[in-house]
Amino acid sequence: MADLRMVFIAIAMAGALMTAGCGGDGGGGTEVDNPQVVATYPQEGAADVNLNPLVQVWFDRELDEATVDSASCHVAGAVTERLEYDHSEKAIRIYLRELLAPETGYEILVASAITSKAGDPMTEDQTFAFTTGPMDCDHLDDYLEPNDTIGAAAEIDIVKAYPLLSSCGGDNEYYKFVLNDTAKVTARIEHVYSEDPQPTWYIRFKRATDEAYTWSIGWFAEGTSINHAFTFLPGTYYVETGSGVETGRIVVYNLILQVSAPCLDDSLEDNDFIDEASPITPGLTEGLRGCYRDRDCYSIHLGLGQTLTVTVDQDPDIGSQLTLEVLGPDGAVLTGGTYVENPAILTWTATQDTTHYIGATYGNSNVRYSIDVDIMGLP
Repeated sequence: MADLRMVFIAIAMAGALMTAGCGGDGGGGTEVDNPQVVATYPQEGAADVNLNPLVQVWFDRELDEATVDSASCHVAGAVTERLEYDHSEKAIRIYLRELLAPETGYEILVASAITSKAGDPMTEDQTFAFTTGPMDCDHLDDYLEPNDTIGAAAEIDIVKAYPLLSSCGGDNEYYKFVLNDTAKVTARIEHVYSEDPQPTWYIRFKRATDEAYTWSIGWFAEGTSINHAFTFLPGTYYVETGSGVETGRIVVYNLILQVSAPCLDDSLEDNDFIDEASPITPGLTEGLRGCYRDRDCYSIHLGLGQTLTVTVDQDPDIGSQLTLEVLGPDGAVLTGGTYVENPAILTWTATQDTTHYIGATYGNSNVRYSIDVDIMGLP
């Protein structure tokens, strides 16, 4: 559909330029700069249109962005979430806040109040009519799809709302975002519509390998939202989200990523996964920081039969719950659990001569802690 649309735009723009060059100035030699609409999406007269379209209007020249707003360009009878102007494509994009009614006629209104960059207005108001299709999965593919794998993740901006995204039973949807500074990122998912009265819904923060930093799951009833947060260093990251509803059942949601002050990391970060684990030696390591649900990984070599004792001490003791684990070279948990007492002490006797990993995950942010490692027995 995208390729056909671009062909249509190219043809329409060529026609508009020919018209402008053939006497459009009335023969007086003055260049005419009245902006002309060269294409819309949905197109004039289109039928069977999605209920959550990203409405777009393309022009033959650049516009004065100050004249572009939800009054001068909108879908009559619909509610606008936000409006964007793309200078490079000379296009207005209209993000809708609510689903359009199924099998209903609508009009895109483009008002003559819109002017070119040079200040010349459109010659008249224009409308472009279209009709929506029925309420089903085929008519709820959203403007960021296909994005059902991490390799096809849709790139989104921080602090910008993306309304009327959709999932049809079991669909996983991936979004990619970039951070230039260390920040705490909160993914907010707002319920818009679902065929199930209270579906389950999950949010996972991931890296490019599809491994999860952290995740949450909850009920997603009408009028509710789900929020999940994690602190990241600068880099590129991913959000995966989806539902537990049956295949073919519809869920529509809004997505926004918000940033706030980060948890204070320590000098051994980034060590969230075992392939990033910070080497640790027997003895006391102080000055460590735990962030909410952020697993700190440490690597240490154990010989066959050696016994590892790990003591993790909050200082000061703020009563944060700690998940402390010893993992094998494949990342499998060999021993561990959740501790509420402080300090937490864990022991493990190695069954093979290899590198092992210690994982420490706190349930609060800005937990100050130390880790004391002791190895007993001959290697």
